Amino acid sequence: MCVLFSPQVEEAESGNDVEKMRKRLEDAHHEYLTRSRQYDQYHNDYSQCSQEIQFKKQASDAFNEAVVMFEEQLRLHEKFEREAHRHEIHSLKENYQLLKFQMSNLKQTSQELQNQLRVQTVLSRNLDREMNALKPELHQLCKTRDLLQMKFLSMIQIYVQQHPSSVHADSQYWLLPDCTRPDAERFLTGKADGTFLIRRSAGSAPFALSIACCKVDKRVGHILIHRSERGFGFTEPYLLFPTLNDLVVYYAGHSLEELNPLMTTTLAHPLHGPQPHEGNNSSSTPANPASAVATTVEGYLSC
Repeated sequence: MCVLFSPQVEEAESGNDVEKMRKRLEDAHHEYLTRSRQYDQYHNDYSQCSQEIQFKKQASDAFNEAVVMFEEQLRLHEKFEREAHRHEIHSLKENYQLLKFQMSNLKQTSQELQNQLRVQTVLSRNLDREMNALKPELHQLCKTRDLLQMKFLSMIQIYVQQHPSSVHADSQYWLLPDCTRPDAERFLTGKADGTFLIRRSAGSAPFALSIACCKVDKRVGHILIHRSERGFGFTEPYLLFPTLNDLVVYYAGHSLEELNPLMTTTLAHPLHGPQPHEGNNSSSTPANPASAVATTVEGYLSC
């Protein structure tokens, strides 16, 4: 018996594979971050411990020098007592006892400092041992995450190829580089959920997504689009999209809910593309040709 699978079934299986890979990558990244934070904590504690050891060593040296000085003073007092006149002996003895008391305090403090120094040294060695034990695990977690990122990127590229969309893949329908955040909110107010544009960001990220969504404040949400040496994305470990076009095509079929639980929408409707009431005619020209941008923003868009 020959079992036939419909395109819808194959597409659903492909979508499930992408979601499973995304979850694996997210878990691997979370584990890597957890171990990295643990290593950073060990490193900070080790650095602080090393500074305290250095300080206590300097203090211990100073106490030792003070003890030597007081011992010399006591020997001088013993000499003076033997040579002193009778009326001077009483005051010399009082001063001698005071010096002995002070030296005793110095020795006690020095001993306490030595004990603390031994404890700090043991702690330092333990922290160093913990850091060295974590390094191979961190290295392996990093390799695993990088491998999963490569696999996820491959799946993204296959998904983009299997879901051609002249509207989503063409930046003239959604890229408004000179648009400001207030402008974006004005353009998107009253639009259907999923209507979006991409603009340059005024912050640290190169771009930002603005999208109509009834569940967020002002019914328009904004998400920064970051760029790493691997590509574009909204957050690690998904800074993998080679171009903004690829990012848009991918999230046209995947909800933004994974980034923000309130954004239960996809990049459904480019601002200058066909709107829900206009039908889904992929050959439509942008609604505002004067605002459309050719796909030639160097370094960001596909040719």
